[in-house]
Amino acid sequence: MVGADGLTPAVLQDGLLLAANSSVKFQAITLADSTDAAIIVPSDTESDVQFRAQTYGLRAQCHSLNAGCAQSGGDTSHVQNCSNLGVPELPYTPPSGNIGDQLVSIVMVRMGSTNISSSGGSWQATHQGLANPVTALLQLRWSSFIDGGLTRPNDAIDVYPIPSISMYAQCTLSFFQATIQRSVSTTSTDGYVISDEQPTDANFTALLVAPIVNQYVTLRLVSNIQAQAMADTNVASVEATLSQELGRLGIGMTGGMLMLANTLDQQVIHQTLVSRYPLAPALTFVLLLYVYALLTLWIVVWAVGVKSEVFEVEIPAGRRKNVLEVELVQLRLTNPMPIIAALFPPDDKDLKAQLSVQTDVLGLFIEHKGERDARLLIGLQEEGERIGYGLALDRSEFVADKDCT
Repeated sequence: MVGADGLTPAVLQDGLLLAANSSVKFQAITLADSTDAAIIVPSDTESDVQFRAQTYGLRAQCHSLNAGCAQSGGDTSHVQNCSNLGVPELPYTPPSGNIGDQLVSIVMVRMGSTNISSSGGSWQATHQGLANPVTALLQLRWSSFIDGGLTRPNDAIDVYPIPSISMYAQCTLSFFQATIQRSVSTTSTDGYVISDEQPTDANFTALLVAPIVNQYVTLRLVSNIQAQAMADTNVASVEATLSQELGRLGIGMTGGMLMLANTLDQQVIHQTLVSRYPLAPALTFVLLLYVYALLTLWIVVWAVGVKSEVFEVEIPAGRRKNVLEVELVQLRLTNPMPIIAALFPPDDKDLKAQLSVQTDVLGLFIEHKGERDARLLIGLQEEGERIGYGLALDRSEFVADKDCT
């Protein structure tokens, strides 16, 4: 799987797919509750399956070196050398010595007093194994596309050599074999916890660190970190993002070396409503729903069966008419004319009784037919110089109520 020139093509392809979260077998996730440990989990998992399984993970803890390294001084102060921090390898210069080759990003892994990477050191040295945890030195660079005049937002980066942006960091890489437990969750990536973890041995650690040493994660790490590094003013936040991305990409690139295995145990959990609530309150709630439904149905049936009393009356024209009691109530509640008719009743008592059950407003008033039709009017009336509110018969007979002043 790993040779002098790096990973074999099949292993590399699977690792690239996993690092890009495009693998059909695995995906790399970061667990915030486990100190940002990155682990490999199955890609396709039913949401109602609960299981325990074994996997591998990487926990990266990175610290920025930019602020602590020796500075050049002057208006454009930048990192000149990190020997004062015990890291003389940074800043890194290509073997050719061409310092003009500015966009050089590299991850170097320390093995004792020797640094190994695809650009220097001896890869065969890893066949002897690597002590776990592993110390890695990072130089990440990208172009700002601005020739000077760029102000750095935090102390985790340097705007040098112009137009490059440089980040120097030292990371501790802890590889481990873990027993993970997955509980029922809404998505395939949620619900994972690490129940137990053990550091990998020296030989397997050397195997897992191979993608990092061969720089398979370097360019992707630069791409993923530069937006955070250029926008965030908090160095600790930039360091946390760098640690998470290095851990996820580092363990993700090993996906081609791994294969699916049986779980330690698993079970399917079916969720129901009653399982989440006490039985007695749930049954009471359902019973009340049925009671309310029956009560509503009874009210509807009762309302349909209720009938208003009917009166058979003789109207002034000599005809008889059936009048509902509810019609009389509605007329007297919604129209002021019955009150006016009561204030000016006819002299005939029998006629008064007939008028009291009229459902037509005009039928409440006696109208005589003579040379012209007589009509009872109500409102503002003018009589000479006086204007009053009252009743009038065809605008000729006016009964004043009061003057309008």
